Amino acid sequence: MLGWTVGAGLDYKWQLDQGSAVIFGVEYLHYQFGEHSLAFGGPLCACSDNTTFTIGNATQTIDAIKGRISYLFSIH
Repeated sequence: MLGWTVGAGLDYKWQLDQGSAVIFGVEYLHYQFGEHSLAFGGPLCACSDNTTFTIGNATQTIDAIKGRISYLFSIH
């Protein structure tokens, strides 16, 4: 399935000493996938006459928010 993604993020660095820091971040992503048809049934269905049920033009969207905390080690 093909689609597209758009998003944004923000990081903040909190300096602890000359070389170490804690980094806080948040990110938002929106995924959009194209239309597709879904079919259920056929020869594997428990139906006696191999009936197929079709749901037309289904779309899928996903919205994701991610948070993170990282530690930057001081190497002297």
